[in-house]
Amino acid sequence: MPIANGFISSTAAWSFIATFDVEGYCYVATGNYVPSSMQFNNAPATLTYRNFNQLTSRRSIQGTVGIKTIILNAANGPVIAATLTAPVDPAESIDGSIEWSIKE
Repeated sequence: MPIANGFISSTAAWSFIATFDVEGYCYVATGNYVPSSMQFNNAPATLTYRNFNQLTSRRSIQGTVGIKTIILNAANGPVIAATLTAPVDPAESIDGSIEWSIKE
């Protein structure tokens, strides 16, 4: 499965933005989740996926935010994993959605 490198940051206590270099294209993932968590900034992240078709439209996600990592599993297969630069305590199991776009 291909792996792309990027970054993830919270935009509020319940939302995030992540960017990844996927074979020369800048893929952007924005999302919301519940419950809210402590905010986090610019954590290095990896995206694991099978094909480009998985990186389209809005999908549901489940995962964990904190204490030292973020793991977001999209319903159609892609996984975003990050090591936090500062602890997010307490860790939260989250549910939400992710939406993909390509930055031109």
